[in-house]
Amino acid sequence: MAMTVEAVANHHGVTPMQAREALTYRRTSVDVFVLAVFVVFYMAVADAIVRWMFQRLPADVPRIRSVAAAVTACAAGFGGLVLFGLYSAVFEMARVGNTHMSYRADRSPLESVSG
Repeated sequence: MAMTVEAVANHHGVTPMQAREALTYRRTSVDVFVLAVFVVFYMAVADAIVRWMFQRLPADVPRIRSVAAAVTACAAGFGGLVLFGLYSAVFEMARVGNTHMSYRADRSPLESVSG
């Protein structure tokens, strides 16, 4: 990695430290786009699940609906988190054009947007 960083630094006329810092740089606009597309997808799926659930459960038993909603929310939240990780990794592989992610596998668009 050190040889690669040095070669890139020499090629672009920057210091090796600047080249290494560029490894952590992410375009916020791309990350916001990735996140926004996933949020729209997640909201559509969550809406479909809630509609289906409340059509199937009796309206005269609110406790059952409340428990079902809480359990479903936890499952959907966990599932959404896992799916976002997979979705962002696939998007990054397509963007880079290589399925070998090495150090890029630890960088999530969610970290870039929130940090």
